[in-house]
Amino acid sequence: SYFYLQHTTLAVFARALRPDMGLPEVLEVLCAVPEYDELPVRHNEDKLNALMAKSCRFPVDARAPEDPHVKAHLLLQAHMSRAALPIADYVTDTKSVLDNSVRILQAMVDVCADKGWLGTTLAVINLVQSLMQARWVDEPSSTTLPHITPEVLAGLAPLLGAAGGAAGGAGALPVLAHALTVGGGGAGGGGTGGQAHPSRLGGGQQGGGSGSAVTDALAQLVGEAKMREVVQVCERLPVVSVRTGRPTLVNPDRPKGRSQEEADGAMTGSKAGDMVSTSTTTSSHNRELTHWSIDVELRRSSGAGASGGAGGAGGGGGRGKGRPRVYAPRFPKIKEEGWYLVAGDPVTRELLALKRLGIEERTTTRVVVPRVNGTGNEIASVTLYLMSDSYLGLDQQYDVQLVGGSSTAGPARGSKQGGAGGAAAKAAGLGAPPGFGQQHHGSAQQQQGGQEEGEDGEEEHHAASSLAERRARRAAAAAQRRAEAEAAAAAAGG
Repeated sequence: SYFYLQHTTLAVFARALRPDMGLPEVLEVLCAVPEYDELPVRHNEDKLNALMAKSCRFPVDARAPEDPHVKAHLLLQAHMSRAALPIADYVTDTKSVLDNSVRILQAMVDVCADKGWLGTTLAVINLVQSLMQARWVDEPSSTTLPHITPEVLAGLAPLLGAAGGAAGGAGALPVLAHALTVGGGGAGGGGTGGQAHPSRLGGGQQGGGSGSAVTDALAQLVGEAKMREVVQVCERLPVVSVRTGRPTLVNPDRPKGRSQEEADGAMTGSKAGDMVSTSTTTSSHNRELTHWSIDVELRRSSGAGASGGAGGAGGGGGRGKGRPRVYAPRFPKIKEEGWYLVAGDPVTRELLALKRLGIEERTTTRVVVPRVNGTGNEIASVTLYLMSDSYLGLDQQYDVQLVGGSSTAGPARGSKQGGAGGAAAKAAGLGAPPGFGQQHHGSAQQQQGGQEEGEDGEEEHHAASSLAERRARRAAAAAQRRAEAEAAAAAAGG
C-alpha cells in the first residue's frame, strides 16, 4: 500500500526477482506487473508491435504482440533508445507506462534491498536513471544533455584531452559539464588517502582544453543559442562531495565501561574438559550482534554555483523553493532530485544497507552495517555507492576499510557513466564501458533520514532501515542455536 501497488505485483516480484540480475531482466520483470494489464492494444496494433519487436535492443515474446505487457516492454525500450514511434497513440501510451514505472521500481528496490541482493538493486536503480533520461546506461552520459550527440562529442574529444581519459572518456557527463561551466577542461581528482572525497565535477586538477575553448568549439558545432542551452543545463547539475568518518564498532548488548575487545573475549565459566569453549561461542555471539557505524557527510552544490536553468518539458525549473528539480525533458512528470546511499560487501555481493536521501546543501547520515556477512565471516571492507535516482553519469563509489577502523578515501572504480553507474552497468548485464573505473560527481535529493541525530529533511529508508539490525538478530539466533547444539553434543559425548 505504501507504493499504491496491487498485491499481485509483489507476487510477481517474489516469483521473478533473483540475485545478480541485469538491467534487461529487471526491465522484463517491470513490464510483467499487473499495473500494465489494462494498457490498450488497439486494432492492428499487434502488427505494429511485431514490427517494433524486430528492431528493439532486447528480445520480447514475438509470439504475443497483442499482449499489453509486450507492448509496455517495447514502448520502454523505444523510450530509452529515443526511437520514433509509429503512431501518435503510442506517445500517449508511453507516458502512461512511464507514469507507473517509478513507483513500481521504487518498490522493487525495497524488495531487492530487503533480500540483500546488491547486483539486482544496482540494476534497478540504473533502470530508473535510464527511464528518467531516456538513455541506456551504457551510452555516453553526456548525450543526456540537449543537442549533444555522438558526433558532437567526437568533435569535442580532442579539447577535453587527458581529463576525458582519466574520467572514463570524453562522453562522461562530469567531464563535459566541468569543461563548460568551471573551465580547466575536465574533472578533478578524487580523494587519494584521506576521508574527504571531493566531487569529480568540482575538483579541476586535471585539464584538457580551456573552458572557453570548449564552449567556442561547441558553439561552432551546434550554434551559439544551443551552446548556451547546454551550459545552462550543466550549471544546474548537482555536485556532491562526500566525506566519510572513521567506522566504529557498536554492540547494543555490551555492558557500559567495557571495550569491544573485552566483550568479544568475555568468558563465562568454561571448564578445562569442555569440548565447546563458552568463550568461543560468546565471542561468536558478540561478533554477530555488533555492527559497524559509518558517518557520511554529503555536500551539494551546482556545477558553477548557479541556482538552476530553464527546464524542458517535464524537466522542471532548476532550483526554486524546496528541493532541486531534475532535468529530464523526456520524462512526463516533474521530479525532484533523489539519491540512494548503498553499502555492499564486495566479497559476497551482499547489500548491507540502503538509504534514500534528499540533499539540498549539507546532509549528515549514518550507515549501519553488520560486523559479519551472510556466510558468518567478518566483513573487512564495504563499498559505498552514492547513486542518483534521476541522472546517468553522476554516481560515486568508495571503498571503506572496516578492519582497523580506517577509511580508504580514494574513489573506488566507477565507469564513464559515473562511479556506481559503472558497477551497476556491469551488474545490469550491459557490460562495463571502456574506462570503467572513475568516481564522478553526483547529486542528491533525499527523502530520507529519521535516524540521523537532529538532521531535518532526512528519513530512514522505510523498507531497509533496520536491515542490518534484522540480519544481526537472525545471525545471533543462529549462533545461539549452534552453541546449544554443540553444548548438547558435548554433554552427550561426556
